[in-house]
Amino acid sequence: MLAARPGRRLVAGLAGAALAVAIGCMPGLSPAASAVEGVNVTGHTTLNVQPQRRRVHVVSDLAISNDRPSTTSGNVTTDWLIQEWSLAVPDQAEHVRVMRGDRRLPTTIRERDGYDIVQVDLRPDVRFGQTADLRVTYDLPDGGARSSSPIRVGRAYLSFYAFAHGDDQATVRIVVPAGYEVDTNGGPIEVSATSDGGTILETRGSVDDVRWYVVVRGERPDALEVEEVSVDVDGQARALEIRSWPEDAFWAQRVRDRLTSGLAALHDLHGLDWPVIGPLRVTESATDSLSGYAGFYDPGERGVLDEILMSEEPDELVIVHEAAHAWFNDALLTGRWVSEGLADAYAARALVELGSTPPKPDVAYRDTPVAFALNLWAPPERIDSQAAHEREAYGYDASRLVFDALLDEIGEPAMRDVLAAADAQEIAYAGRPPAERHTNVADFRDWRYLLDLLQQRGGSREAGALFETWVVSDTERPLLDDHERVVRRYASLLAEADGWLPGQAIRAPLARWAFDGVDDQLDMAETVIERRSAIERRGGALVLDDGGALESAFEAARTSYQPVVNLADDQLAAIEAVEVATRTLAAERGPLVALGLLGADTTVDLAEAAEAYEAGRLTDTVAQAAEAVALIDGAASVGQQRAAMAGAGVLFVLVLGAGSVVIVRRRRRASRSAIEATAAVGGANAPATLAARPEPATSGDGDPPASTEGDTRS
Repeated sequence: MLAARPGRRLVAGLAGAALAVAIGCMPGLSPAASAVEGVNVTGHTTLNVQPQRRRVHVVSDLAISNDRPSTTSGNVTTDWLIQEWSLAVPDQAEHVRVMRGDRRLPTTIRERDGYDIVQVDLRPDVRFGQTADLRVTYDLPDGGARSSSPIRVGRAYLSFYAFAHGDDQATVRIVVPAGYEVDTNGGPIEVSATSDGGTILETRGSVDDVRWYVVVRGERPDALEVEEVSVDVDGQARALEIRSWPEDAFWAQRVRDRLTSGLAALHDLHGLDWPVIGPLRVTESATDSLSGYAGFYDPGERGVLDEILMSEEPDELVIVHEAAHAWFNDALLTGRWVSEGLADAYAARALVELGSTPPKPDVAYRDTPVAFALNLWAPPERIDSQAAHEREAYGYDASRLVFDALLDEIGEPAMRDVLAAADAQEIAYAGRPPAERHTNVADFRDWRYLLDLLQQRGGSREAGALFETWVVSDTERPLLDDHERVVRRYASLLAEADGWLPGQAIRAPLARWAFDGVDDQLDMAETVIERRSAIERRGGALVLDDGGALESAFEAARTSYQPVVNLADDQLAAIEAVEVATRTLAAERGPLVALGLLGADTTVDLAEAAEAYEAGRLTDTVAQAAEAVALIDGAASVGQQRAAMAGAGVLFVLVLGAGSVVIVRRRRRASRSAIEATAAVGGANAPATLAARPEPATSGDGDPPASTEGDTRS
């Protein structure tokens, strides 16, 4: 405040000048006033990390110079004096002291949102041309695990923030003792090592203390408390390595107790084999070091050195959720929402099995501004804003919603089958066991593979709608539409096939979501099933059995169903030939036909046709049936010749001779085919039959009739 009085010097106090605080984006800290005209402030701040005393000790040397001369207006002269000075310190600061030489100055501390204001009475005032040298000291104490303080100073872990003091020139030097692996974020700072293995962090030149800050973190793995625990997960002892801060026994006990029972409960629910090679390491960390997350699972290299980094807040759902990632990660199914949704859904169910009541997720709404297709959920990044927090919360809640709905629909046993198939990399569209595996599973372990498994192995009817609503992006929706159309056709084919399973010509492209050409294959497969009905009906009436040839071909089709269609057509053609022969043999016969067939076995060709059909020699089937028809067609001519010969008075001899020749010839043919057929040749209406004949024909005296090699029927 300035006041004027004639003939007297007035004192103008500069209380609160140059309050420089800006801490960038540090939570709860906000910038203060800028420098005051005529005041020059330099500061050199040193922070010494002292883990043995659980604190960071801060020393800031300030030089406050008054460079503003007196001013005269009329008969009033104003002297500018610096009577007080204010500076900002972290609100966690303790034991704040301000010294001017060997004298401690009076201070008043006023709390602000995220920081404190230290107001100093300089005593004596700083006049023009003078400099007040101050030493400000304070401590940043370890807040302890699970405290609201961001400061951690322990033997195994440290985290704190620093900012500069001084308007015109400000430097910062941070000294970290040996053993810590140090990293920083925030303003630029250079790192160097001390002779004893410690770390020095220094600004080079002056920094703008209104905006400059740095966050320092340090880890000392060899100082962690390590406890080796054996857990029965799947009937075998599995090793855990629990690594905690030496000052936090509660965390270690809480994590050990929950993992001991939680891992076993998880395995009982999903049934997957234990995938971790070696011990599963669980390490305590600070939330700030985890970018705002409660935990991270690092699957290591091919299942070796798997590690869970878990925050100092040992929430039981988080503990079991992170443990579930031993199974649920990109090695099983790719897609962040898949891993997180499975881990959260199964962790909650495991806790229920253990008698606990896990918190329910918040309800997710697809039409909110923060919503997005789960396939577009980005990899984890630092949660440094409210928007980032809301987006991550939506991703977790929506993923959990999808898997809760699926588990409620198909049940845990069916989901076990789905997960087992995924673990074995089996294609979803299974034929005859054993199920084929994806040859290039890395390309098909994503949401498409999961959807197929849910529908084909899990029997889900709701998965398609859930994926359409929550999972797929706008660009993926046409692909999902094509999939649903083709899958409906595939389901219809399965129903019509009634136990026959499609071959790889259909199943393989379906599993790859390569739908071009699948419709053509489905058309041909449906044609085969249509042909099958006629084949079974007409062939069954003739007691013709293909021995499962058509079914085997249907299920073994690898690249195309055209050969199977051809086989069905060939079978129908063979059946039709046998039908014609059967009708011909059963037709009413005139006297000459009966005379021509006298002594002939009319069933041998049909027996051979049946044998050829069962053996898959369909061309031979047609040929044998044609021979049977030809025998009947030629019988009238043979009968006419015999009648003429009888008229010449030699009928009896000729009948015996001719009959013997025919019978012998027919028996020779039947012997070649290993089928002996018999028929009662007794009249004009002798029926056709495919029954086997038990005894050979004999001549009049009971002996087999003689034959002459090379005889033929005339």
